[in-house]
Amino acid sequence: MSGDDDREHDLLGPDPGPGVSPRVVRALSAGLVGVAAITFVSWSVLAVVHVDDRYHVGWVEGTRIALASSAASGVLYPPFYDGDTYGGTRFMPIPIVLHASLSRVTGEYLVSGKLLAYLSSALLLGLMFVLLRRARCPAAPALALIAGVLVTLPGLLAATTAQGEALPVVWQLGAVALVQHSTRRAATVGAAALCTVAILTKLSAVWAPLAIGAWLLLGDRRRLQVFVPSFLVLLTATVAAVQVASGGEMLTNLREVAFAGTGGPFGLLRSPLHLLGLAADSAPLLLVLAPFALVGGATVRGSGRISIWYVSLLSALAVLLVVMADRGALHNHIIDLVVLTVLVVGEVWHAVQPPISRSSLMGATLAAALLWGVATSFLLEMWPDVRQTVVAVARGTSSERNNPHPLAGEVGPTDTVLSEDPYVPVSLGRHPVVLDAWVFRRVATKHAPWVSDLAERIQAHEFDRIVLVYPLSFRGWYSEIHFGDTIADAIRSDYQLDGLRDGYYVYVPRARAGG
Repeated sequence: MSGDDDREHDLLGPDPGPGVSPRVVRALSAGLVGVAAITFVSWSVLAVVHVDDRYHVGWVEGTRIALASSAASGVLYPPFYDGDTYGGTRFMPIPIVLHASLSRVTGEYLVSGKLLAYLSSALLLGLMFVLLRRARCPAAPALALIAGVLVTLPGLLAATTAQGEALPVVWQLGAVALVQHSTRRAATVGAAALCTVAILTKLSAVWAPLAIGAWLLLGDRRRLQVFVPSFLVLLTATVAAVQVASGGEMLTNLREVAFAGTGGPFGLLRSPLHLLGLAADSAPLLLVLAPFALVGGATVRGSGRISIWYVSLLSALAVLLVVMADRGALHNHIIDLVVLTVLVVGEVWHAVQPPISRSSLMGATLAAALLWGVATSFLLEMWPDVRQTVVAVARGTSSERNNPHPLAGEVGPTDTVLSEDPYVPVSLGRHPVVLDAWVFRRVATKHAPWVSDLAERIQAHEFDRIVLVYPLSFRGWYSEIHFGDTIADAIRSDYQLDGLRDGYYVYVPRARAGG
């Protein structure tokens, strides 16, 4: 075999054997590298063009932006009710503080949130590539595998919006990698510290400590006796510190809101179907790779025991099934599962190569499945946005829905605004009246006077504009998801639709009878 052929085969792994034509190997290698390159270029285009607009910025991201704005002014967690505004959030402090800190550099909150997402996602993809290469996954599939994260909706959102889903995954991958690659006490304590940081970044980021604990229990109980106390002490100390820094508001928020959307035992029963539906809808590549990861990963051994990444995948799946019992859990939570599936497939790739080099076509089959999965997911999830973006740039146009300053031309300096998306008042230089309409709907069941107060303010026409994400005719949304029936009925009774502007439904006070 020539030197060129050696390099080409090395892209997929050792020589796949006489059953696979070298021409097929070259085609698969080129295809994997090509689809990865197209994906990375497409992400770059979306990131650059949309860095300063509301592309992929909805009411959830608006809540994070509002929290960053509040933190920048010195209030990490706004109170639930101060007589004028309504707070409450499930978001953890680290991304809020990082966003607020970056906003001091940029002087605003939209671009700073996007930049934080870009940096976090780049760090995630770079770390994944290093881990795949350490697992001896060849270069071509390693590039295609990390590109596969971007062509799922959870990965694309994490890499293009201000929600910050990549960062907790980075901390957890770092923790697991430390435990896997070093037996030193310092590495074990460092992993405990990264697990702590992950939880303070996202409340449900607990699969890493679970996986590390289980893996050490199976093979290294001496290190387990270092990890568990270190993790518990660090977590307790940091939570206490943030609790003090937030004026006691952090734990109050978590106690009131953390499990507000959980459907109890019935929610747990339906969570597998909920997860499967979200995966099919937003991460079809996951369905392609999951069989290889779940079946093949069980056979991978490191240091004579099951792979810690396979244990991590099972731990993340268990955590996700609990998270999916929450009716507010959406596709953004699947990113952990996508990332870990990719890493386990990378391990499987190396593990199956030796027998393939003798008699099997499995390596080429895995390469073909990955190529098809990434290409198909790219066409479904990323290409429509890329095409629309390129056309808009060529024509010199932009979508009103992406306007970074919605309603700026029609809301006067003395006008009062009640907005379902808190980004609207923040972009106008104001504090939102309601920080999170989803939280408000759930807290209202315990604090009826707060609901009555807001309803009375609506009936008194206190607000010159009420800005909604959907029309009030979407009764299920405003009854079960946001605000609740009392607030929705008050708006229907005393306000009328004035039009759809910048992607929002704007309501103004109805004229009083005899007025």
